[in-house]
Amino acid sequence: MVERNVARKLTEEEANSWTGPKFYISHLAVNNPKSETTPVRIVFNSSQSYKGISLNSALGKGPDAYLNSLLGILLRWREDNTAFVGDIRKMFNSIYIEELEQHCHRFLWRNLDSNRDPDVYIIQRVNMGDKPAGAISSEAIYKTATLFENDYPQVAELLRHATYVDDIVDSTSSKESAIGLAKDTEEVLSKVGFRVKGWQVSGKAAPRTTADTPPADEKERHTTRVLGVVWHPKEDEISISSNLNFSSKKRGKHTEENLTAEKIPAAIPLKLTRRIVLEQVMKVYDPLGLVSPFTLQAKCMLRDTWTLGLKWDEPIPDELRTNWVSYFEQLIHLPDMTFKRYLKPSNAIGQPLLVIFSDGSEIAYGFAAYIRWKLADGSYFVRLICSKSRIAPMKKLSVPQMELNGAVMSKRARQLLERELRFSFEKVVHLIDSETVLHMLNGISTRFNMYEGVRLGEIQAATQGNMSSWFWVSGKENAADILTRPKSLAELTTNSEWWKGPYFLYTDEDTWNIRSTQSYANINSTQSDRVVLTTTAKEAAKESGPLIEYTRFSKARKVVWTLARVLGALRGKSFKGGQTQYITTDILHQAKDVITKNVQSTMYDLKLSAKGKYKRLQPKLNSHGTWVVGRRWTVHNPFGLPHQQYLLPSDHWYTMLVMKEAHEAGHRGRDATLAQFRERHWTPHGSKLARKAKNDC
Repeated sequence: MVERNVARKLTEEEANSWTGPKFYISHLAVNNPKSETTPVRIVFNSSQSYKGISLNSALGKGPDAYLNSLLGILLRWREDNTAFVGDIRKMFNSIYIEELEQHCHRFLWRNLDSNRDPDVYIIQRVNMGDKPAGAISSEAIYKTATLFENDYPQVAELLRHATYVDDIVDSTSSKESAIGLAKDTEEVLSKVGFRVKGWQVSGKAAPRTTADTPPADEKERHTTRVLGVVWHPKEDEISISSNLNFSSKKRGKHTEENLTAEKIPAAIPLKLTRRIVLEQVMKVYDPLGLVSPFTLQAKCMLRDTWTLGLKWDEPIPDELRTNWVSYFEQLIHLPDMTFKRYLKPSNAIGQPLLVIFSDGSEIAYGFAAYIRWKLADGSYFVRLICSKSRIAPMKKLSVPQMELNGAVMSKRARQLLERELRFSFEKVVHLIDSETVLHMLNGISTRFNMYEGVRLGEIQAATQGNMSSWFWVSGKENAADILTRPKSLAELTTNSEWWKGPYFLYTDEDTWNIRSTQSYANINSTQSDRVVLTTTAKEAAKESGPLIEYTRFSKARKVVWTLARVLGALRGKSFKGGQTQYITTDILHQAKDVITKNVQSTMYDLKLSAKGKYKRLQPKLNSHGTWVVGRRWTVHNPFGLPHQQYLLPSDHWYTMLVMKEAHEAGHRGRDATLAQFRERHWTPHGSKLARKAKNDC
């Protein structure tokens, strides 16, 4: 640090003569065996408090907007057929700080000799442990891009959009252009004090360009990490990092080596807990979602531990442990599975097509995005760009709601890919296998309940209501169906449909077996809403809950009078003394209408009278908004008298109370009881209810 002018020893006179603020920070050594260039790093703890104050508590963090999107950089890195990666050497320590800040970064050092007084040093560069270090270093990179933008426009673009902290990650069309851009970038950075360790290029490492660049041996550096993703530069393939290690930790490091395939399953502990399995699952880093169907297995099994109510260190049941062992036996082979990095082949012509599949099931929902290029020989090239799946919430949703969630993710994926990728897509196609969701997308979002309406509004707003890019596809041809159900690694190979896309993407677009949403747009909006009600009404009714706990009452009139007193109080009347003379006939009728509406809300097929089980009754809404038996009203009431039969469900307690009230009017037989009930009400299976009311009397 002293040789690089990062730190400087203060003389006794300098230390004593400084009259400004000063602060001493502690330091420790951190081992990083995975790093080839910095196996041991000195870390300064700017967050350690002294008398209730730390250095970081006096510093501002800076805006997060300085960091580029990690996923966006990885997507652009996969674009062309030649990738290159660089690493800025000691990036934070390359930026000077003011003298006042230097004295707030004092530290003591005695060169491991505990028999002498320590010397006082100051840090002259940005310290990695400082709260604003990331924002300062990123701003320095962007400032460098602005300074040399006129002379090096490509380098400026690279520094602005292809840097993530000290990593430079991008792709170009050829190795020559990649090496040339790398040299220009290194020249620009060297002018402001930054230096690049070395470059990795697809196929082989770039030649040394500075004395500080270590020689890149292809055999020694067969793999490298690019923002957490494992890259095999020689083969230009990527893989997902993962390891298994069930040993205990000491100072944050496992006491034993990672397990190998030969030690599985014997080395898996007999006692597996939620804490143990979660640690192994979190080691899988897959930001692009290349193996989402496989990781879904772990998500489902983790949810099972929550469903069973297991504690963190409580052993999981034997049956669930067997499933985890099977998962770990596959997980150990995950790093061996490789995928081609590039999304654009060298013989591609024209502009690509973006196809985004989405789907949902009772288990999970998500999307899978594919890019399709036409090649010079007339064939097509299709590859998976990225995917994402989310497990179903603990509170169960209907399948159409899950499919709608998948459609929302599809829409968000399109916005991400159009924003981050530099391709100009000829066309974007959304494919979904749910006709119900397509009906919803072509309806008016405000017609639906809150859950569906918000999501439909988000999708429609993104396209200004133009749903021409959304199509129906059969479930067998929907690639997103794969990520809604757990899959094994053997089903996700590089030759699988998951990676290469469904077979129909390799044919001309006019031969695809898809259906345009225009066929749904012409359907009457009310009919479209009815289709949705078949799947959502029951869940909505369950969520809303009953208006009154009807089972607490033994008389139907008590239910009406109880609600009438509440309505009377809302009109300014009083409950005092239990007086009922203030309850008018109008309030009683209003209470009865409210109760009838609430009871009818449990009849899920009412609003589907054209096709539901109440079709023959032809139910209609009267002027008060309650459902009445339409056919019997018109046929048996030809003179238009105000007599109406209110439709009630046969399985509701209030209906039984009304039937008992009809029986108590004369305590007669079944037929007389039913006739009395049907003067004002109608219910299916009325004879059975009348017989029960008579027998229970």
